[in-house]
Amino acid sequence: MTPPFTVRDQLTLAALLAADEDQQLIFLQDQHAAGLAPSNATRPLHEHELRAQARFADLESDRDAAIAQLEPELQALHDLIKDTYTRELFGDDDDPDAELPADEAIQRVHHLTTHQPEEVQEAEQRLLPVIAGVLAAQYVLGGRRVIQEAERQGIPTSNTTPSQVGSETFQPGARAVTTHPWRRIGGKVEETFTRPETITRGSVSRRDVNRIMDTIVVDGTKDEARQQINGVGGIGRIETVEANDELEPDEIWASAIMDGYACESCGGFDGVYFATLEEARSYFPQGQNIMCQGGGRCRCLLVFIFRDPSASA
Repeated sequence: MTPPFTVRDQLTLAALLAADEDQQLIFLQDQHAAGLAPSNATRPLHEHELRAQARFADLESDRDAAIAQLEPELQALHDLIKDTYTRELFGDDDDPDAELPADEAIQRVHHLTTHQPEEVQEAEQRLLPVIAGVLAAQYVLGGRRVIQEAERQGIPTSNTTPSQVGSETFQPGARAVTTHPWRRIGGKVEETFTRPETITRGSVSRRDVNRIMDTIVVDGTKDEARQQINGVGGIGRIETVEANDELEPDEIWASAIMDGYACESCGGFDGVYFATLEEARSYFPQGQNIMCQGGGRCRCLLVFIFRDPSASA
């Protein structure tokens, strides 16, 4: 699947091409100050993004605030799992030199992959509705942001509301986050225990396990949460547009967050024009680029310039 014909705003391109690096930096600094461009953006906003009244800095802040809200909960779950996993292997003996024969250590790790301790199950279950609630809020916020963009374009939105879906919609995404620490920690321990150097040594000590645990930080779980947040925010935008007759797209553009981390595929979609929402959703079915090399880490989104109903009256 290749991107459709790219229709970029030639005036914007001409202005950017004519501008030297200092002028482009001034454009970008002004947009940072106005809350338009995200913090690490490497290009000024395109002209169609400005007409769409998109505030990418606000979208970035929304994601960051959601992660900050979840971070203490994720850290607590992470710490509990690391402590529980070590205790399941070595019992309550805190002696760092306590050892297990290599074969027994591998068997215990294998058992833990299918027999999760009850206290971990309970902790994951407690956190599940918290994360689902954050995802639901981000979905609605995505819709609210696109309505605000329409308002700034001068579109009447008094009868427009963000799309709403049942909380059960967000449970799979929440579960992907709550189960991540157990999957990550167990996988890392198993990988280490089954290495030839571990097996030939003949034993594994609690000190070895502590060393493994010290290398596993909560950032991976936060990344999983961020992927889910990116996804629900993007689809909240699209489904809000689809659910409200007042929001009739006149132009639809793909935008990549060009901050030096965008993949080649997303960079290729930056500034792509779509003739219809149906066409846009064939490439961005859930609000993200289906060809993104980062998978769920995609931060692309669709921006809309809406048709003014008074102009056709």
